Amino acid sequence: MRGRAGARAAALALALVLGGAGSVGAQPQDARPAEEVETFEYTVRRGDTCGSLAQRFYGSWRLYDVIERFNPAEDVGEAGECGPYLSPGVVLTLPREYVGGGRAARAPTPDAEVTATVRRVQAREPAETSWRRANRGLDLFRGWRVNTLEASAAELTFRDESIVTMRENTLVIIYGGEARRARRETRRATLERGALRSRLAELRGLRVETPSAEAELAEGEAVVSVDGAGTSRVSNLEGREARVRGRAGGRVRVRPGFGSKVMPGSRPTPPRPLPPAPRWAEGAPGRFVGVSPEGATVRGGWAPVEGARAYRVEIFRRTEAGARGSIVAATEVPAEVTRFELHWLPAGTYLARASTIDGDFFESRPSRALAFRVELGRFEGGAAPGEGEGEDVLPDPTVAPEPPTVWAGTRFLPPEGLRCVLGGAEEQEVGEAADAAGGEAETAEPAVAETESGAERAAGAAEGGAGTPLVIARAGEVRCVDAEGFAAAPFGVRVEEPRVRLAAVEGAHGAEGDAEGLALVRGRAQRVELELDATRAPPEGLVLRGLGATAPLAREGGRWVATITPVEGGEDAALEVALDEDAPAIARVPVTLREPEPAGDEEADEADEADEARERAGERPAEPSRPPFGVAPALEALGLLDSPELLPLRDADPRGHAIWLAAGSLGRGDRGHARITLGAEVSIAERVRVGLRVPTDHRVGDEAPARRGDRDLGSSIGASLWRRGELGAGSEPALALYGELAAWWPTGVEGGSLGHVWLVPSLAFRAGLGERLRLRTRQGAVLDAKADGAMLWASAYGADVVLHRHVSAGLEVDLALGRDRARDTLVTHLGLGGGVAARFGPLTFGAQLRYAPTGDTERRVGALTAAGYVRFDLGAGPGRE
Repeated sequence: MRGRAGARAAALALALVLGGAGSVGAQPQDARPAEEVETFEYTVRRGDTCGSLAQRFYGSWRLYDVIERFNPAEDVGEAGECGPYLSPGVVLTLPREYVGGGRAARAPTPDAEVTATVRRVQAREPAETSWRRANRGLDLFRGWRVNTLEASAAELTFRDESIVTMRENTLVIIYGGEARRARRETRRATLERGALRSRLAELRGLRVETPSAEAELAEGEAVVSVDGAGTSRVSNLEGREARVRGRAGGRVRVRPGFGSKVMPGSRPTPPRPLPPAPRWAEGAPGRFVGVSPEGATVRGGWAPVEGARAYRVEIFRRTEAGARGSIVAATEVPAEVTRFELHWLPAGTYLARASTIDGDFFESRPSRALAFRVELGRFEGGAAPGEGEGEDVLPDPTVAPEPPTVWAGTRFLPPEGLRCVLGGAEEQEVGEAADAAGGEAETAEPAVAETESGAERAAGAAEGGAGTPLVIARAGEVRCVDAEGFAAAPFGVRVEEPRVRLAAVEGAHGAEGDAEGLALVRGRAQRVELELDATRAPPEGLVLRGLGATAPLAREGGRWVATITPVEGGEDAALEVALDEDAPAIARVPVTLREPEPAGDEEADEADEADEARERAGERPAEPSRPPFGVAPALEALGLLDSPELLPLRDADPRGHAIWLAAGSLGRGDRGHARITLGAEVSIAERVRVGLRVPTDHRVGDEAPARRGDRDLGSSIGASLWRRGELGAGSEPALALYGELAAWWPTGVEGGSLGHVWLVPSLAFRAGLGERLRLRTRQGAVLDAKADGAMLWASAYGADVVLHRHVSAGLEVDLALGRDRARDTLVTHLGLGGGVAARFGPLTFGAQLRYAPTGDTERRVGALTAAGYVRFDLGAGPGRE
């Protein structure tokens, strides 16, 4: 075989050269011209054979010769003709349709297609071990597996237009005949578990194989299921008779309206009548209204059926011709429940069918189709409703969603042709709406597919124009009626109920939420700060109104701020937060309104006149003074103690004049020492600060302290480079950037002094996140001015948490990396620690610990550093009064 194949390959190669063919895809002389042949590339997978590829792409395993003829450059090898091509990873060039000695056959032709899915459906090819998402439009070939998961479904359409609907937790294997016999062959499928419903047209057939039986289904509709024990059941719903054969022998004919089951190792049971179908209850709505994009909740009920074990309800799309389309949702309920409720349905027209499941798990014929329409409105600013989209990715329709929650004053834009009212006296309001439409409010009658339904009447009424917007002022049910007075099923809505606290009022000195202490003065423009806690982000454009005034609210940091001038109000004075001036209140904040004192009025008038004069002169009005003391930074003790080779955190928003005393212990045991640092800072301009400090080291053990700057003079000059926003009552900025240049001057005693100048340029940044969290960093360089001195990049990172208005705590990481040029060694420092600080007016107390996990840090700075300090602020500097 090898010699024959090699000779043929050589002859084919010679023919290609003589014919001027320049590519693998060129054709032999007996084929059609190359320009008429369309090719594609296929990568061989594990398990592929010549016959399987020919069967898949050309309809017959006998046509495998096309693989060799279109890939002559491959060696034949010992495996025989076509064998070597099937190594996984080899890329083959194949024609779209068969070309050669046999007749042409187009390829590939799928045996079935996924035409609808609900939620997650999986599929995989025969040679694959992993599943992939089975979306609508996926072609299925012989041997493909399709699997539905929990609360999922899929619709498969075979080549002959036969339709199979897979229910939840169902696994089906697809089979098909040869292409040349497809028109005469019954479709085949293997059902390993779960349930499927067939819908076959005239002269169509489907053979379903299960672990215990084989069912041949003909024209009509039937349900085939396999339970966990492997028992198969066939419920022939309508059409022609079905034939059921057991794996262990025996055969029965099952007429429409009858069923048979086959247990593993047993013969089919004699056919028995199916249970009766449920009857829909009177008064079911023909129209449901929901909110985009969540969809609508639909409901229905039926009369109980004697002997029922459960009921199954399926929702289908309704086609333009009024027929049943693809499945959208399904649910099963126990016999004690005679109603269904399904959720998340998108806009469109639907048909609902209910079936009875008896004690032996046989399923009845479906009930008459109940037609209804789903229409979606939207809340102003929300997504516009779409129709017929997204049912394949719907959430579980049996799980009820939470009612939509909106802010008071939000407008609901109903579907066209509907008028909606909200809760409370809804019956009276709906009646009034119906009277205005010229009729009585009534519920659309239950609709069946064979007659004009409430859904059709609703569709006609929907052409009447856009609905009137409904303002949602409180929680309740939204009920809608159309122009003819037919009422749609209601849906619930909730209203956000935020907690709003009065946090600060300009010029007042009360605590947060203290309406008496945070009083407003009649006739005076005052800055009001509110804290608003809610489950969702407030919308833009909020206003603060009341006391005869309205002002826009703006978000600053973690608070909402407005400047308002109250002109009226009594004992029950209050401010309201709303979406706009005319919208219902979102929240109400009680306030105290005081009459202005005469002297205060004169001072206010003088201040206003002074501001107006500055504005006329082109000057910026003076900003109101801010408290000189903010929240104490938790991580400052190490920075005030100071060390020449690390760069601990410092406050990035220094203010005013201050003196401090810091003390700490560095190192451990007889290798440690104590340090005391005395320092002072002075503001020489609005944003510029200079400082001096002198550390003194004291022996703790037997060894003298190493050179760490004992009694060397430290100096610094820094400036606030950038500030944005405010935290709290304006005592500190939300964002701050501070630059500083520090220097050590060798003024100390021999043996402990650094001996030469060190320079430390740095930048410190702080960001306030809300009222309690501060993120901080400091980046800089530590430069020994000596020619062979150390050069380090140093940084610190930390976070402060405000535990109380006076107390904060935090964690810090210190890093340094560089080279000691005198010793020609790499220096790496790492310090981990935390601290706490408390501020009481001008006095601040703080303590901090730092642990050194690396050898460099332990040797040069100390394994454990403990520091504490007391700082006294002498007052605001220039520009801060």
